[in-house]
Amino acid sequence: MKNIFKYTLIGALFIGFASCSDEFLDEPKPTGSVTDLVVYTSETGVDAALTGLFANLRDFRSRHDTWGAKAYYLGAEVMGTDLTVPDFNWYIFEHRWDVTENSNGRRTNWAWEIFYSTANIARTHIEGINKSTLPDAKKKAYIGELKAVEAYSYFNLVRYFSGSYLLGDDKPGIPLYTTTLSSGIEPSGRGTIKETYDRIIKLLEEAIPNMSNSLTKYRFNKSVAEGVLARVYLEIGNWAKAAEYAAKAKAPYALMDQATYKAGFNTISNNEWMWALPFNADQQSGFARFYSFIDHTSPGYNQIYVSKDFQALFTSDTDVRKSLIKKQSTSNQTKLYTTEKFRDLKDRIW
Repeated sequence: MKNIFKYTLIGALFIGFASCSDEFLDEPKPTGSVTDLVVYTSETGVDAALTGLFANLRDFRSRHDTWGAKAYYLGAEVMGTDLTVPDFNWYIFEHRWDVTENSNGRRTNWAWEIFYSTANIARTHIEGINKSTLPDAKKKAYIGELKAVEAYSYFNLVRYFSGSYLLGDDKPGIPLYTTTLSSGIEPSGRGTIKETYDRIIKLLEEAIPNMSNSLTKYRFNKSVAEGVLARVYLEIGNWAKAAEYAAKAKAPYALMDQATYKAGFNTISNNEWMWALPFNADQQSGFARFYSFIDHTSPGYNQIYVSKDFQALFTSDTDVRKSLIKKQSTSNQTKLYTTEKFRDLKDRIW
């Protein structure tokens, strides 16, 4: 648990960092540690603190498969059947499902740390904002956003460390907390999967009414929270609620056209994105980045391929998705297809 405290301190107090987008550059960025007397006395202070919170989700933590929340999602993707990892390299243990057998492995410890620390930072800010003299409307908006972040963190944790809700909601869930963690606190029990999902849904249902869509894209807005809730309802098999919240989430956004779809999925300015964490070339750690693994035209590991079964699902020559799956000149059936859907930007600095 000591690592949770370490990363909470980093995210909650040391909130000055470099960024690539104009939105991040415009955010207030204290350069040293700050106290709650400074953070919660103004909207500027709270906005700066939330900048640090979201920076925690893109934090590089020493290895080339632990470079933020996207690294978590890539690991989950290769555990499915759409992608293959033919060679012994990063993500091979997810692809083989070996990672689930190691209760104290590096990847399992990292996933635990990144999302529990993020949830704890969110609770820290909720407590500080509740005690502040900010206007009630602003308090509600900030707390709604933070509750959504906490729910999102728990959702990632329960999917990683517990079984499927639909295969037994009475099985062990994950530890849940209602106050901030501090040194010496006793760990909470795991409860059940159902209790975990009940808490996640409660947090999101409390958050959404007080949220808006008038936030910069790296922050959680109302649509992001609705999208997370739609996914939660999918996990528990409530199809009607999943459809309801998915429709609400996408309502403010226009779908991209084919030209934009082919542009590489590499810019935060895409109008279809609800939420995005911007990176710049000098913020990347060499090959420790998403495009290093998936974009075979970019310098990097180039180790993740499209499976034959997934490629076979696209039968229409007018389907833009099919056009981005490329057949390779090889007899190795596990390396037969790559994707050009995700392409690295050309401003990479080596």
